[in-house]
Amino acid sequence: MLKFIVDIMYMSLKMVTFPAVLTLLLLLVVFIFYRRQALRYLLAVVIILFFLTGFGITARYLSKPLENHLHPIKNTDILSHHAMIVLGANINAARNTPGLLGYARLLEAARIYRYALRKNVLYTIFLSGGSCSKGKSTEAKIYRHVLLQMGIPKKQIVLENRSKNTFQNAQFVKPLLLQHHIHEALLITSGFHMRRALLYFHHFNMHVVPAPTDFLYPNKLGWSQFEFNLAFARLAINEWYGIAQLYIYNFFGLNNQHHNKGH
Repeated sequence: MLKFIVDIMYMSLKMVTFPAVLTLLLLLVVFIFYRRQALRYLLAVVIILFFLTGFGITARYLSKPLENHLHPIKNTDILSHHAMIVLGANINAARNTPGLLGYARLLEAARIYRYALRKNVLYTIFLSGGSCSKGKSTEAKIYRHVLLQMGIPKKQIVLENRSKNTFQNAQFVKPLLLQHHIHEALLITSGFHMRRALLYFHHFNMHVVPAPTDFLYPNKLGWSQFEFNLAFARLAINEWYGIAQLYIYNFFGLNNQHHNKGH
């Protein structure tokens, strides 16, 4: 019951604080209570924040701490390991293909594998990602198909097909690593997602080295990228909520349960 209440409160707060949703909600509230002067001032503040986000200022402020400490993986780190974990990033269910972020992660995984192989280092690739729809193929299976087309041997790929979120990525990958006697691995995911992913893997006492792929940090301010800035602000807010969620759920002891949702 406690988990259900915390889940509802967390998801509700997360939803209403996205800039576009918050602006629309306040417009509705002001329309209903149009005589309340304080609400008008609040709406004005939110509208200003909305346009600052579209201009890129808010998106840049939110994303900078997520990505600025990250750098592409060094060759020395590649050669000192022999395993990597690739996190799923949703799929195009209609076509059974990876999404845009998924392709970036797979390309980096293939690059690392081939570079290491040229230096006589053989990697095992752990693909983590289940299915969010019953009866559909899992992210891990679809990602494996792409890697096979890239020439990666099937025997070097290990699938984790159960996870539905980042928390479960870490939870379900850990026993697979232990089965293969692996105590440290590269972690491949998007730059903006890496901070949260590292936090979750460390929660399960796993030693991982960040190998970030795509960096979505908004470098250009201006109205020409209004929609992109809003979308990226939403991604950044989602990451910060995911980071906060781990601490909140730890406080209530909910992360000790085996089927956490929404991380």
